[in-house]
Amino acid sequence: MMRGNNDAGREAAASTGREAEGSLGTDRHALSSYVTSSPTEASRNEGRPGRDHAAELSGKSEHRQAHAMDRDLPGAVVVSTEIVNGTREDTVGPLAVGILEQSRVHTKTPQHVAEDPLELRAALRDAIASGARIIVTVGGTGVGPGDITPEVSAEFISVRMDGLTQQIRDVGLAKTPLSSLSRGIVGITERGVYGVLIVNSPGSRGGVKDALGVICPLLPHIFEQLDDQDHS
Repeated sequence: MMRGNNDAGREAAASTGREAEGSLGTDRHALSSYVTSSPTEASRNEGRPGRDHAAELSGKSEHRQAHAMDRDLPGAVVVSTEIVNGTREDTVGPLAVGILEQSRVHTKTPQHVAEDPLELRAALRDAIASGARIIVTVGGTGVGPGDITPEVSAEFISVRMDGLTQQIRDVGLAKTPLSSLSRGIVGITERGVYGVLIVNSPGSRGGVKDALGVICPLLPHIFEQLDDQDHS
């Protein structure tokens, strides 16, 4: 009796496997037919509102992303008294600008400010007034006496984006435990077309790469939402 039951079970399992394989084969064939549809098939589908509407939305999305991304505004503020005094070379500011340029955010040369709340506050205020849509601060995110970047930035941020902050930290922690020492924050100054994204990056080259590696791919979507275009 046990052997008969086992044989029946194996036969049922084999039957189920053949059905699943047949279903998967059908799905793969359908997908292949859709992707490799010929001009004749495309002509037969002309006038179908679903595909026309999808193409229209795709075109609008590309146009919105181009409008959202092509900027020529100040975007990087390096917070370092040593760089301001000329005792250390700035290797992180140009790196941040270069990464932003690759994402079609055309920024000016990095601005250098000392580790002083008044100087950083003035730099952020001027950048916002000039029409910047993204400001990347580099440095001043640790726990040292001059690490005041998060506190000053928080004065301008009305909507925190803690998910992005945590994602940046997680990327860094995969490389070094020191990433947990960064207190940098991410957020926007206000909702709407006048909103400015502020990103605090650590002062190391690796920290800049980690922060902008997370932020830059999301910039089109962030700008679209701020401009209320994401769902139009």
